[in-house]
Amino acid sequence: MTMKFQLKKDVPFEYRVQESEAVRRRYPERIPIVVERVLESNIADVDKRKLLVPQDITMMQFQWILRKRLILPAEATICIFVENTNQGILNPLNYFKPSWSIPKMSATMGQIDAEHKDKDGFLYIAYASENVFGH
Repeated sequence: MTMKFQLKKDVPFEYRVQESEAVRRRYPERIPIVVERVLESNIADVDKRKLLVPQDITMMQFQWILRKRLILPAEATICIFVENTNQGILNPLNYFKPSWSIPKMSATMGQIDAEHKDKDGFLYIAYASENVFGH
């Protein structure tokens, strides 16, 4: 799976840092998120790749928001991935940890942001249709 965010290619790091800091100052109870699809996925691109969501919603609620923005039928399945940034407590045993993981659906966006936020201040989330994995 290829998960390279176009925003990171298009916008210089320093500008992304300034933007995320400004958004977090203005909306302290919200999380700035960048959402893009996995390149190999045949699912549609989301209409907005930058979103601002409340810290207290769960990943399950965020998935519902994403599904609405993608206008997916009820039977369509999507998988969500977050980057393992290791910005939290560094565990020396995590050297084998994959760079992307599927977050717990019961975790709040604030919890996910605290653990997976990028150095530029954005939380990067990738999504794919389930058939990317051969189903």
